[in-house]
Amino acid sequence: EMCIRDRIYSTLLPAALFNAFQQTANGMTDTAMPMTIVLSANALNILGNYLLIEGHWGLPELGLAGAGLSTAIARYVSLAGIVLFVLFSRRYAPCRQGWRQGRADHALRRKIAITSVPVMIQNGSEVMVWSFGAVVCGWYDSLQLAAYQITNTMSNLGFMMYLSFSIAVSIRVANKTGLRDISGMRLTARAGVMLNLCLSVLASMVFIFFSRALLHIFTPDEAVVRVALLLIAPLVLYQVFDALQVTLSNVVRGTSHVLPLLWTAIFCFLVAGVPVIWLLGWKAGLGSQGVYYSFSVVLLMACTLYYVFYRRTLRRLERQWSAPE
Repeated sequence: EMCIRDRIYSTLLPAALFNAFQQTANGMTDTAMPMTIVLSANALNILGNYLLIEGHWGLPELGLAGAGLSTAIARYVSLAGIVLFVLFSRRYAPCRQGWRQGRADHALRRKIAITSVPVMIQNGSEVMVWSFGAVVCGWYDSLQLAAYQITNTMSNLGFMMYLSFSIAVSIRVANKTGLRDISGMRLTARAGVMLNLCLSVLASMVFIFFSRALLHIFTPDEAVVRVALLLIAPLVLYQVFDALQVTLSNVVRGTSHVLPLLWTAIFCFLVAGVPVIWLLGWKAGLGSQGVYYSFSVVLLMACTLYYVFYRRTLRRLERQWSAPE
């Protein structure tokens, strides 16, 4: 119980508060400031690990506790930095004025909840599919599980690029939505899709030509590397689908009509995704390869449905905005 409480106060609480301020900054198209703070906090965390884990510069040798303390310090420093920036920067003067003069009413809180809860469940559903993949690989042996986990970590090189560009697309679509600019929304979505498709090709080339070198960064065990190399082909296969689904889902988020994302995620990632992973990964006896090939099926379904809802949402908004007052 004490460990859980310590984790909440040392990592989860500052991370949640920082994210709230970061999303405010992103909504004002200020993405450079949070990025600078995060990079600075990472550098501070690395320095703290060096000093506290093994006890350098006269500091005590704390081991894993030192790593946790370093992370907590870095997160609170990053939170303090972004709060001070928002409180004193001229750019955020309208936000400070709103905080002083206004008070969120029940309708506004309800609107925020209706918008955020489906997104939360959508993200959770996607995470659950990848976690279930780890469970299936664990049913085989530690070798399959290790290869799966390492390849997943490596695959984040691509996904984080797609996600970053998609968040930027979501912000631009939200701005165009506020202006009731359907043409601008379509152009923004098209640009985001093209950019992320190009990034998916780039990530695929990195995975194809540098996979062995990347895998050896994580482990020197050749047996794990050999199994992980078998996952590169299915990893490359789903990059395009992954780039498309994260872009299109963020385009829909930018319109604030997010309920379709909830049902799509539940169907694709849970109702359909879990059985597909079980069939290809376990029932067909393909192991981690089968799990990774199932991701292509799941992500193809997701990006197809997200595209359908994106088109429907834009048509509905166009009819709504063109109707006489």
